[in-house]
Amino acid sequence: MWYKDGILFETGTTDKIAATGLVPCTPYNFTCQIIKEVGPSVPTLSASTLSTSAIQLTSSLIATSYKFTQNGIINVRSSSLVEFENLAPGTVYEYTLSIVQDGVESEASSSIFACTNPSTVSSLTEVCDSDSSTLKVMWSYPLAGNLDYYDIEMVGVEETSLANTQNSYTFQNLQPNTEYTVKIRGKLNGTNLTAPCEGAWSTINLITELPTLNFSLQPESSNRISLQLLTLIPNIQCIIKRTGEQITSSFSDIYVDEGNHLLPGKQYTYVFLCKRNDGCIIEVGREKQCTLPEPPAEINQISASEAEVEFNVVQPTTNIDGYSYSLYGTIADEAIAPIIILSNQQSSTKYYYCIFSYILCEGVRLNSSEICVDLYTAPEKPSVEVCALDTKSFQVTPTITSSNPDISFYVNVNNVTIGSYSVGDVVIHNNLIPGHSYRVDARASYFGWVGDKSDEVTICTLPSPPTGVEVVSDLNSLTLKWSPPSDGSATTFEVKEGSNNWIDVNGLLYQYTFNNLASGTSYTLQVRSKIAGCSSCTDGNAEAVSTPVPYTQCTRPTAPIISDISANSPTSLTIRWRTDVDNCDTVYIERNGLEIGSASGVFNFIDDNVIPGSNNTYALKCEICITKVSTYSIEIFECATPLPPSECSVLAYSSTSILTKWIFPTIGEASGFLATIDEDESSEYDTSVNISHVFSGVAPTTEHNVCVQTYITCAGSLTGTNPKSECRKCSGFVGPEMPTQMMQLNMKFTPIISDISANSPTSLTIRWRTDVDNCDTVYIERNGLEIGSASGVFNFIDDNVIPGSNNTYALKNGGKLELQALSKNDFPYLDSTLNCGTQYGYFVSSEKANFRQYSVVAESCSAPDIPVKVTAESLSSSSLKLHWERPKCGDWTGFFVQVDSSTPIKIGTKRESEYTFNQLDSATQFSLRINSYLICSPIAQEINSTFIDVITFTKPVPPIIDSSKPLIPSNLRCTTINERTIQITYDTSSDTVYNLYENNFKVESSIDEPHQEINLIPGTNYSYHLIAVGATSNLTSNASDVVKVCTRPLPPGDVVVIEETYESISVKLSWPKIGEASFFMLEISQDSQSYNITPPVFEHTFSGLNSASLYGISAYSVLTCDGALQGELISQKFLIVEASAPLVPTIASLTTVSNSILQLDIDTTNFGKTFFVIKCIINDHLKTTTIESSFTDLYQFKNLEAGTHYTVQCQASYRDGIAFNDRGVDWIENRISALSAGVVMAPYPEPPQNVMIRSVEDIVIQICFLLPDRGLYDGFEGFPSSLPSVLFNNTAGGMCMNFSVAAGTPYELQIASKCGSVNSQLVSAPVTTASTFNVL
Repeated sequence: MWYKDGILFETGTTDKIAATGLVPCTPYNFTCQIIKEVGPSVPTLSASTLSTSAIQLTSSLIATSYKFTQNGIINVRSSSLVEFENLAPGTVYEYTLSIVQDGVESEASSSIFACTNPSTVSSLTEVCDSDSSTLKVMWSYPLAGNLDYYDIEMVGVEETSLANTQNSYTFQNLQPNTEYTVKIRGKLNGTNLTAPCEGAWSTINLITELPTLNFSLQPESSNRISLQLLTLIPNIQCIIKRTGEQITSSFSDIYVDEGNHLLPGKQYTYVFLCKRNDGCIIEVGREKQCTLPEPPAEINQISASEAEVEFNVVQPTTNIDGYSYSLYGTIADEAIAPIIILSNQQSSTKYYYCIFSYILCEGVRLNSSEICVDLYTAPEKPSVEVCALDTKSFQVTPTITSSNPDISFYVNVNNVTIGSYSVGDVVIHNNLIPGHSYRVDARASYFGWVGDKSDEVTICTLPSPPTGVEVVSDLNSLTLKWSPPSDGSATTFEVKEGSNNWIDVNGLLYQYTFNNLASGTSYTLQVRSKIAGCSSCTDGNAEAVSTPVPYTQCTRPTAPIISDISANSPTSLTIRWRTDVDNCDTVYIERNGLEIGSASGVFNFIDDNVIPGSNNTYALKCEICITKVSTYSIEIFECATPLPPSECSVLAYSSTSILTKWIFPTIGEASGFLATIDEDESSEYDTSVNISHVFSGVAPTTEHNVCVQTYITCAGSLTGTNPKSECRKCSGFVGPEMPTQMMQLNMKFTPIISDISANSPTSLTIRWRTDVDNCDTVYIERNGLEIGSASGVFNFIDDNVIPGSNNTYALKNGGKLELQALSKNDFPYLDSTLNCGTQYGYFVSSEKANFRQYSVVAESCSAPDIPVKVTAESLSSSSLKLHWERPKCGDWTGFFVQVDSSTPIKIGTKRESEYTFNQLDSATQFSLRINSYLICSPIAQEINSTFIDVITFTKPVPPIIDSSKPLIPSNLRCTTINERTIQITYDTSSDTVYNLYENNFKVESSIDEPHQEINLIPGTNYSYHLIAVGATSNLTSNASDVVKVCTRPLPPGDVVVIEETYESISVKLSWPKIGEASFFMLEISQDSQSYNITPPVFEHTFSGLNSASLYGISAYSVLTCDGALQGELISQKFLIVEASAPLVPTIASLTTVSNSILQLDIDTTNFGKTFFVIKCIINDHLKTTTIESSFTDLYQFKNLEAGTHYTVQCQASYRDGIAFNDRGVDWIENRISALSAGVVMAPYPEPPQNVMIRSVEDIVIQICFLLPDRGLYDGFEGFPSSLPSVLFNNTAGGMCMNFSVAAGTPYELQIASKCGSVNSQLVSAPVTTASTFNVL
């Protein structure tokens, strides 16, 4: 303790202090007091490493004893030099030291740190990835202790690595094949160590590897690989091994490995081994290489499209990884699969592709030799234009953008190819069915590769035009009538008048009336057939219509009216007509249907050519058009006075009777004659139309006078009488007996019809033979009725035949031929001037003094003519054939043929011209005979001509050869393929061909099996049988069994919905466009039942349906086939999609929103929100407003009149989209429900205007106002607060009303206009009643 001037100045443990802060030149007194005795000094400790397990410590001071601490453990020693042993190698230790002297221990020295040397590294080895310029060594961490890093040295090499912390090191840039010594030791260099601790060196001798040799392995073929050493090292011996097999004993620089031991496309590993300086065999190189793969075995193109080529590569026998292909030497692409598709090619092009196989060998692609081939792309998709040319042909024009001349086209009609054509060809397809639908498409071909099919075009041939067109005129209308074409090619028709548009006419109606026409006017009408829904040309979508049939006709004018007919004389009548109805430019007068004159500008006509006594009917015809369409007046009947007979004669008939004869009047008509004798009216005799009368019982040899008058029966005439002519008188004597001096032979004959031919469906020509004609006039009868006559000609044209009718024609001789005047001694009479095979009739008349008697007619026939050009033909050893031509003259019924004296054989038809006699003896002479015969109807006998004989011989018996007939075709089967195709199969035999018969007519020869009959009529029964024909013998078999089969019917022509309700759909079917059907079958979705409809019923109603729902309706035609194995054939489906009507919507409420708006709330529970539209109608008796919404429950009707009652009704409409039906893409829409019941409501009325409220007296409040300025209202209602409301009606202009209230009380007064139960907005104002009455 230190004191300054007696005052403690400082304390400390040292023997020196420093006094500071003193005053200069001032004496101070310092003193020190020792409090305790100080021990030994603190020693200095040093350490050194002795080994991996020992550390030596040394003290700097000498003391009695030494107290060491090692890592906190005390160790007392007597010496200042101490070794600590058995320590852990490579470990850092902390040491301190304090010394003891004279029993006093010093303070401990500062800590020092020392370490033991690390252990020697173990497992020092060479790492195998060393090479010729590097050596890599590797070692293990010491087995005990620690270290921080390694020292690594290579003897003789400057490169040394210090502080390496890894357990491996690589020496680089060394000499190859050289020995080196490598040393390594561990070091421990702790943080507090003054020097590192080093372990002992570990040493290893190493030799660098031989250098890596660079080799080149080149595959030269599929069994050859060339090996070459690129880096040469002198004095090194090397060998080569291939995949474990040594292939060389020595190797310089080049080696070729080839032979069958190498497989194509296979990988091989080559190992290169060399001897090192130490004698070790070291691998100095290893390479993999493959032989080249085999090329493709074959290349075949398998398909082509417009932009793609697909070909098949036949894989070689060995494995490959894929293929590469080049186009004209340039690599195009590669593929793995054997089927390769080349895309993005140009259409209609030939490509030269080369293909080679490849393998991937160590990432390198090795290619085989190439195979080259021509590949073709298909042409692009063509387009097709089709136009119908007429009823049986259409023109197909396929086109394509490519101009390649090697392109051809295949044209298909109904999926059947009709031919191949070049670019630019125009294809005409003939022999088609009129008015029939055909599907046409085309494919283009390029060197046999066919492209995509064009879009299919549906085209219809033109239907045949209507026939039998006529027009019926009326005053203000023309009715155009026609008949459908007989081939059934039309489904509907169109008509037009003048330049107006065409009008569709229902296909079942064959007439159309044009109304509202001007009377007496000429119109040109046209009609044409049409195929509904089908085009005749792809250019412009032309309709399939026939050539129009024009007809020009006029409407009838107003008919004139005959007012009077008066007689001027027996040959003259005056006809008059009314003037007030005349509208004719010219009036033509007709008598008895024949025009006799005309008149213009006058109203009468004098007929000066009346036949006396004639019954005449007059009519007036008004014509104003060049077509002479006329209107006839009512016919008026009148008779003229007849003329007497032109001649009269009296002839002696017997000794007591005379014959009076007369001749019809030369002019005029006669209904009959009245004859009287000797003016005795009682003898008057009505002879009717007879022109002779015998008066009996008269005096003989006496002259008598006879009067003959003509009379007319004139029923319905204006006069009502039957006029008689003047008397024609004649006289004569009663004669003696019948004169016999002179006789007259007369003959009638029957004309012979030779031919009847058809000119048209309504016209036939009848011809008769000219070689037997001796008629003045021939009368023609059809079906027993006379239809005309002919004179001087030998044919007659009947233009009034009913199409398709069966008719019987006969000819009648209109006169007689006087042959010769004979005496009775000339009988019997031989007539040698007759024609052969002709029927004749004879009668005889005798005459004297105008008195003639007639015999009955006797009829017979002349013998027929003989056959001509009679020849005989020897057919075989047992048969002869007789040939002849028909007789050249007259008629005949048939022939008799005879061989030798056998019984004649009758051939009962005149058309035969040959006959074969069978079962005759061979090589024998025969006499063949023939004559003709005629069955003579009047005498019912056969009249024969003379026989003609022909001598001939049968052939000798030929050598026996196999000439048997072929077998009858067996197992004939007919299968319906579709509507127009039937497939025929049967069992065949060798050396035999087969002829096919359809409906007993041969239709095909030498058919193949199976065979298809195409282009048949849909829905039609057919029968087929076969006859086999020997391929060499030409002999025919008997017919096979007949098989009946039917083509499948077409579906119905259309299915039309005629009515929909919310629970039903009614449809109507039409007949198939072609062919027949027995009945129809209908199906509807959601119903498993089918419904049959048998014509004439064509309608059906599906009931019990859900409302507003889509239904698919399928219709089928069904044909009941006669074929035993077929039964019923069902057509393809005709599908339409229709919807039932929706339910009637329900109006939930109709409320008033304002004085111009009503709000409607619809109950939409039964309606979805997708395909429904609710349409509501509000009707104020002045207008109808329709509001449609896509869907919402609420509607607002705006801009309405205030206070007006409105009636609201709603209905639902339904629409839906469908993708397809047989009529194409369509929408189901406009399915509308019935209207709902009406709901009545009115908007608020307008409130009163200019409302004024005042207190009139202490208990009365008055309100005055003007009436609303617009809208309707039917009264007003006041609402004083706390009081009942008051109703009152309006007055003109305005009004006031009083309310009785309590005096001095405040009130809220409101007033509103009223419209029924609806009030306007309230108008209000406060008011307080006065305590006393005050007039305001």
